[in-house]
Amino acid sequence: MKTTLFAVMLTLLLAAACLVDAYPTLAGPTGYGVLPNAAIAPANQLNVALDYRTTLSDVMEIRDVLVPGIKDAFPVRALYGADQRTEIGVAYNLTKAAGDTANTWSVNAKYLTPFTCCGFSWATGVLFASTDVKGVDEKLKTADLYLVGTRNFTISPALSHVNGSVGLRWTRVKDGGTTSGFRLFAGAGATLGEKLNLSAEITTKQHRLDVNNLYALTVRYPFSTAVTGEIGYTNADPFLAVTGTDVGKIFLGINVTANLGAQK
Repeated sequence: MKTTLFAVMLTLLLAAACLVDAYPTLAGPTGYGVLPNAAIAPANQLNVALDYRTTLSDVMEIRDVLVPGIKDAFPVRALYGADQRTEIGVAYNLTKAAGDTANTWSVNAKYLTPFTCCGFSWATGVLFASTDVKGVDEKLKTADLYLVGTRNFTISPALSHVNGSVGLRWTRVKDGGTTSGFRLFAGAGATLGEKLNLSAEITTKQHRLDVNNLYALTVRYPFSTAVTGEIGYTNADPFLAVTGTDVGKIFLGINVTANLGAQK
């Protein structure tokens, strides 16, 4: 049912899509709510984003393990445009669960290749993360590599910046054992009026990584050229937001942009 719903939404949004550029995903790189696209933060631009994630569920299933008491998460991301084709970022996420805490540190990078195919610009990216759960000796290690293509469309003067994205990602998780797999993903957005941005995204399910298809719905609104807010709903895992769980979480956040020098 959820897969059908998102397939319909993506089809509709691809006919009228426009993203708020250079907003970090919950995982770190520029993109939609949780999934990356081929956009790159402008050269010398620094983006700092802070979100609050919460759920009403008492138990969350993550990779076939029932984890009790996960309520709140606070992802903080910093993303910098190194040049016209490269962005680099660092992120920290504090997760609270049943009186304990989990601290996740991650680094990410994305490169916009000079190649185009079928009207799509293609970018490749990588993300590495380490999660330290209080009371657990072994850290959770995550590696995520992806290739994503984004195509811009012109539908009408009212929708002059239209785009949609498709991609392939490989994710490896080490938490005692090692689990890895490939997944396809897609995303699209639509701007209502001149500012209000809506986006939807989904991945295919990899049974070794996901309890359900990873998905997200996100609304973003630029309050000024430097400040943009977002609110959304996703079933992404509360540590790094790269795998799908059985419980959706509301997220609410803000992104602040600063230009640190003349654009190259």
